[in-house]
Amino acid sequence: MHHTRIIAATRYLPEKVVTNRDLVESHGFPFPLEWFERSTTGIRERRFASPGETTLTLGAAAIRQLLEKTSVAPESIDVLIMTSSTCEVSGGAFNLAHLTGLRPGVAFDIAIACTGFVLALDLANQYLRGGAARRVLIVSSEVQSRHVYLGADGQHHKFAAILGDGAGAVLLERGEAPGVEGTGRATMPEQCRSVFRSNYEPMPEFPHIPPGKILYANERGIVSAFLRLPIEVCHRALAEAGVGVQDVRWLVSHQPQVDMLEVLRKELGFAPEQHPVHADRYGNTSSASIPICLAELTEEGKLQRGDRMLMLGMGAGFAAMAHVIRF
Repeated sequence: MHHTRIIAATRYLPEKVVTNRDLVESHGFPFPLEWFERSTTGIRERRFASPGETTLTLGAAAIRQLLEKTSVAPESIDVLIMTSSTCEVSGGAFNLAHLTGLRPGVAFDIAIACTGFVLALDLANQYLRGGAARRVLIVSSEVQSRHVYLGADGQHHKFAAILGDGAGAVLLERGEAPGVEGTGRATMPEQCRSVFRSNYEPMPEFPHIPPGKILYANERGIVSAFLRLPIEVCHRALAEAGVGVQDVRWLVSHQPQVDMLEVLRKELGFAPEQHPVHADRYGNTSSASIPICLAELTEEGKLQRGDRMLMLGMGAGFAAMAHVIRF
């Protein structure tokens, strides 16, 4: 039987660092610095794209790093998947292929916010295990800083405080060693209006907010979903894999904000050193957060061949998905 193997991961982050003070003094955040001191998000700074940067330029930079790191021929990529809820054009994957010299047989986009990467991995696993592809490249790129709403009404300003920009790329290959061992999937569609972005027209319930802004409309609904669905899909993935938390080396999760990650880690029973956190430095980078985390773990030499990970994505929709996967 064929399996899915992670070959490499790279990341690209804009150079511009925006601290909480910068957000208040230079970016129009509607509350004083004391708001951050009282906040429990744990985010100290984030990266913002410069005027000349887009999801395509960030994603292309991550791809070029990956191709250089692995010496993989661009023409050997069979499937290219781009995950982004902030891509500036339709057909982002085709644009990335053009920018980086790839000629995949299949290229497509996924735009479901924070769970984009884990869904892409789920689809890539089916391509690879089924024998339809030998190599799949996933690129997750987000430029959210241009879509935050800085009004002081409702909860929307909280998203302005936590969102950041960045990109990550992960190369997957068909192999013989065990890869994805178990998966858990779940959605909570009744929370579809808790966090969302209106692309074309102002939403009727927020007529004063311009289209294209990310809206945080129901904090209570999101917190309720967060405390339930991610835990459920993790237990399902572990059960399908036939392993327990004690058999898993790493919890690699989406990074919404630091306080939520602490709750999640404790609920699942992982030690702090098993759960890498970068939200304090990069903010919530949506679908790019997991590939950025994978890239950092490999760069630092912490992630070793054979390590078992519990990979968890959760976010707007509300959706959650978890994979038990061997590196």
